[in-house]
Amino acid sequence: MRTKDELFRAAQREVAGYRQQAVMQAETTRRAAYAAHPALAEADAAHIRAGLGLAKAAALGSSMDAARAALARADETLAAAVKEAGYDESAFKPAYHCPLCEDTGMRGGIPCRCVADVARRLRREEINAASPLGLCQFSSFEVERYGTNVEPELGISPREYMGKLLNYCKNYAARFSANSPNLLFMGHSGLGKTHLALAIADAVLEGGHDVLYTSAAALAAQLGKEHFDYTNNEEWLAACQEADLLILDDLG
Repeated sequence: MRTKDELFRAAQREVAGYRQQAVMQAETTRRAAYAAHPALAEADAAHIRAGLGLAKAAALGSSMDAARAALARADETLAAAVKEAGYDESAFKPAYHCPLCEDTGMRGGIPCRCVADVARRLRREEINAASPLGLCQFSSFEVERYGTNVEPELGISPREYMGKLLNYCKNYAARFSANSPNLLFMGHSGLGKTHLALAIADAVLEGGHDVLYTSAAALAAQLGKEHFDYTNNEEWLAACQEADLLILDDLG
């Protein structure tokens, strides 16, 4: 398991990879088009020269009117050449995954939401590797499979009881915050404890919080290793300590 910082850095690397791929794909498309249409390549070269001419005029303090006019003509010539070759204006522009930050990962000086989206997906993949998270949502929890006979110990039927428990868990996940109380699910195997716990994890992740899922046995084993070797996989325990929501399965 990765810490929040490790997960964020991994998400940033993935977004940066998207940008590199988009830029390379656009360049490949441009080169192929220019090779097939020499007039297009010539118009682009003229456009570059006109742009350099404007930059030179600005640097030397010369009159820029002529340079601006030359660049405007080059813009028109290039646009006409692109259209003549059968391409639209965006044909040679990178197709970014995120149009908000253009796959830079930053927007307005802060991390773009696309980085958080990738980090959330990476965390889901981690949890999925250890559990059936993808199958355990509130919508897939079937209260109909529980009995309808009243249980004296409950005073209501198991179905009604589990319906109330399902609603409680939904509300818990929807209102989750750093001040949310701990939950302890108790009962025999097969009653739906893991399903509800993972459904909470799914909803809390979707709400923008970081969630870690592991078994109590795995945590105990890791704590045992730490007791004898303080340098052993410290990130694992750090991730547990930093998590907004830590889910321990099979506690008892």
